[in-house]
Amino acid sequence: MQIRKQDISSRILAASRRLFLNKGYRGTSMREIAAASGTSLANLYNYFDSKDSIFSEVTAPAVEHLMRMLTEHHGIKGTDVMDFCSEARYRATLDEYVALVDRYGDEFRILLHGAEGSAREGFKEEYISISTAQVRLWFNAMKERCPDINISVSDEFVRLNTVWMLSLMDELLRNDIVPERREVLMNDYVRFQILGWRAMLHV
Repeated sequence: MQIRKQDISSRILAASRRLFLNKGYRGTSMREIAAASGTSLANLYNYFDSKDSIFSEVTAPAVEHLMRMLTEHHGIKGTDVMDFCSEARYRATLDEYVALVDRYGDEFRILLHGAEGSAREGFKEEYISISTAQVRLWFNAMKERCPDINISVSDEFVRLNTVWMLSLMDELLRNDIVPERREVLMNDYVRFQILGWRAMLHV
């Protein structure tokens, strides 16, 4: 019976995820991916033209989810500064972080610790830079809506908050904290962030 192309592609990605997780990008070969996915090396190249393209596809859902969160929270059309501090926003943010770690934990482990040599090797620094610039634009947009808020927050401090968020994720994933404790920690983090930004922005 002929195996559907979609099934083979999914099998390749699943095998690659396991290998990248255990050996990193640099330590994984296309030959190993082919063997682990039950296909030939020649056939593997019919689906992916390089190891980097496989790596990018394996990690894409996590990157896209993180970027969507950034845009929805801090894009020009993102959360209103007054809603940013609401209980509803707190619950939604907490749920997003829980889903991010639960759904894409392996992909983030790979990005944070196994991306050396890949096109996404600089993911962490690139995301920090994008986030810092996006939050600054969001501050300016919110100032136009709410002239009384304080946006005199240094870019260095905004950058530090993004570093802290990624460090939190790394801590959760590196130490395999059980889901119940994971949610407690994320709850503390989100509460602290909201209360802290409320004080900084004077809202």
